[in-house]
Amino acid sequence: MLLREGACGRVGRGFATKKCGTGRLRAGFAMQEETTMAIRLENRSTEELLRDGLFHWATLTADPRTATMAAGIEAANERLKGAHSATQECDKVRMYSQAVLQRSDFELDARIRLVELEVEGAVHKDRRSAAYQAIFPDGLEAVTKLRGEAQAREVSRMRGAMQRHLPALHQKHAADLEALEKVTIEADRSWKQADARSTAAFAEEVEDRRRLVETLRKSEG
Repeated sequence: MLLREGACGRVGRGFATKKCGTGRLRAGFAMQEETTMAIRLENRSTEELLRDGLFHWATLTADPRTATMAAGIEAANERLKGAHSATQECDKVRMYSQAVLQRSDFELDARIRLVELEVEGAVHKDRRSAAYQAIFPDGLEAVTKLRGEAQAREVSRMRGAMQRHLPALHQKHAADLEALEKVTIEADRSWKQADARSTAAFAEEVEDRRRLVETLRKSEG
């Protein structure tokens, strides 16, 4: 343990060998710790890295000999702030798009279940009948477990089978099913686009974390 002689006696890693003003002692240790603050890696959170950047900017700005080095850190910090805000905005849109998709799935599933009940009634609960097998060849669950465009394509096939085998039910449900298909397709595509944008924005934020860390390391040297 390194020891140093001071006004309060020999001091090492926060301990004094004789009494002195504890307030001054603690302040001195806090300042010593802050001025040797380690630079974190880019895998730490953006909030932590922005705080590090602010600390190093303030330290450099406070010393006239290093004040000119602070501009690069400030620029890197501001760039990371902007990237973080963009990520948050993209993630907000992604979450909303996901909620819309889930809602459209729920509404289409509800309509499919209603259709299946009426198809079952039309064939007198005979699921081995040609009509039921044409509309639900793998059963109800095989359709309701699908999502997005995949489910919409299957429902479109169902409508064709209903038109051939149970035209009265087709006439009753086809328009609503087709409308729900379109909503689901649009919601699925919107979610995929929002998810891609959110992923790209976060990747850019991570890259700006790396740039900030690199700038901090250069200033440290």
